[in-house]
Amino acid sequence: MASTLEEVIDNASKAPEAQVVDECDVQIGGVDPLGLRQINFDMMDQVLPGLNNVARHVRPYLLMSWAWRRCNQLVRKHKRVSVKDMRDFVDRIETIYAWSQFAVDRETDLPGSSALAFLVQTESYTFSGKAWEKFRDTRRYSTGLIAAVNYGPGLRNMRWIADLSSLEGNPITEPGAYKTNPEGDPALEEALDAFEECMAAELDHPAFNVFGKVTVELEDVKRWGELWQMDQLTEQGRTAAWRRINAGEGRSVRSKGLELVRYAALHDTDGVNDTNDVRRLMANPDGIGFPEDLLPFAARWRRMQVRQVLRLALEGLLYWCQGELQEAPLTTRQLALRFLDEAGGYSGQHDALAWIEQFEPGSDPIEHLDRISACFGNGEGLATALISALRFCIAEAPDEPQPFERPDRLPLVKAAREWKAWADLLPAAFISRLLEGWIFAQHTYWSVGRGLQDARGNGKMILRLRLFIDEGGWRLAQGIGQGTSPNATPDRLETALSLLHECDQLQSTDT
Repeated sequence: MASTLEEVIDNASKAPEAQVVDECDVQIGGVDPLGLRQINFDMMDQVLPGLNNVARHVRPYLLMSWAWRRCNQLVRKHKRVSVKDMRDFVDRIETIYAWSQFAVDRETDLPGSSALAFLVQTESYTFSGKAWEKFRDTRRYSTGLIAAVNYGPGLRNMRWIADLSSLEGNPITEPGAYKTNPEGDPALEEALDAFEECMAAELDHPAFNVFGKVTVELEDVKRWGELWQMDQLTEQGRTAAWRRINAGEGRSVRSKGLELVRYAALHDTDGVNDTNDVRRLMANPDGIGFPEDLLPFAARWRRMQVRQVLRLALEGLLYWCQGELQEAPLTTRQLALRFLDEAGGYSGQHDALAWIEQFEPGSDPIEHLDRISACFGNGEGLATALISALRFCIAEAPDEPQPFERPDRLPLVKAAREWKAWADLLPAAFISRLLEGWIFAQHTYWSVGRGLQDARGNGKMILRLRLFIDEGGWRLAQGIGQGTSPNATPDRLETALSLLHECDQLQSTDT
């Protein structure tokens, strides 16, 4: 049990001499140092809700829907089956499927390649006992298809499956068991029939017919892997998938968002549908002339990319500061002068506004994301790229606060107001204000706040605070280096393009 502060002080006062204590087990970490990333996810939901950056393929959706249908068919035969046994049956099929795909192609685009590596090396595996239960339960919340970070949300939101305990008149009241096709979509039933037909000669294996202990041989898994490969979709599967993707929660927004992606992809001049090319077309709607009904969604997409630029630029500035503080502490002014020297063009005479105007803001948010990322890679021109990107974001700031932005996540309206208020200062003072307000204060607020939140909820003990103020200025926390450079948050576009492609929706209908 952890000691209270009073107990620690009392024990220390009674100690006759210094004592050796256990090594601190608090780990260094934290992926959102300025508290700005959640806004990106909220803004993605305004265009592509219900999608994520992992669930890019149709086959896993069909597989999980079919597995639950198969499970319920067996339940009707056996009558008395627990929810635990039902989940175990489906988890086994899902694991066998992923195992089979990695056995055929180690580079297959499924989560869990590292977790399942041991299976690819074994000749057989028995799905029973404590080792399987531990692996199954861990996978269910991490690398399994049903996990919340993978295909789980889409399976529920798009109505591929529905929780049996939520269905009226169902005898199963315990959560965790599902039913396929809750809306009675005949297209999905046809797709699952076609999916099952691919495996018809193999369905007498106990893995697909019994609850409880089953042993599966690697040679069987490899054979099955060839029968239900990721890219072997039937026409029924494509049709049903497209209907599901446009169904369920968020369907009206998601349908328009996918239509926006499709329109941009079809207008990609080289026809390759490179993700970044499509992203750029979507973020610059004046370039290709979107239909009127898609313009609001194009505007949302651009706003989200602008916010991406703001976050990446500010996290990039924190990263730059960490690099400058490697050898010794520095004051805010010393850091500001180093930044000005690296950015160039400062004579010490003019005000910040005159100095800033030499940095071309451009009009393309994707260009700024690419430029900053390139600077992280080659180590050159980062200060110039950051100030140009920030100038671009300020020019894009809305006139009024946006409903999705919280005051403590540096709303763009607030940033623009402060930027303009500091414009009459000398450049060194301007950069000092920016560093202290947007970087150091923001980082301290979120690091301490998240730490307190973890402590109150008995969560992970993570040292998120990367730097702090000391007598000599700003100093890196112990164990903190420059670290890994930040990157733009994946924006679900790759998922949208993949699903459109697999559902045959990227063919032009023009005559």
